[in-house]
Amino acid sequence: MELVSGFQALLQELSPTMTAPSFLSFCTVAAGWLISGRGVVTRMITAAGSGATKHYSSYYRFLNAASWSLDKMGLWRSQHDRASLQRGRDARPR
Repeated sequence: MELVSGFQALLQELSPTMTAPSFLSFCTVAAGWLISGRGVVTRMITAAGSGATKHYSSYYRFLNAASWSLDKMGLWRSQHDRASLQRGRDARPR
C-alpha cells in the first residue's frame, strides 16, 4: 500500500518506539484505520489491501501483546512536538 509521503514520514518518526516487526504491523493498521474510518481491526486490515501481508491474527496480536508501549509512543510524540514548537518559536523574526 502506497502512503502519502507526509503520513509515511509521521509514522516513520514513531519507529524508535517499537521493534521492526511491530512497526510494520503498526503501519498497516494505521493506514487501514485512515482509509476505513472505523475502529474495527478487521476493517482496517481489509482497507489496507495488499499492504496487509500477514494473517489477521498477527495484527490482533500486535495490538494486544507486541513489543510496543502506547505510553512510550505518547511520551516520544509529546517530546517531538515540544521540540518542533521550540524550533518554530526560535525561527520567528523578532
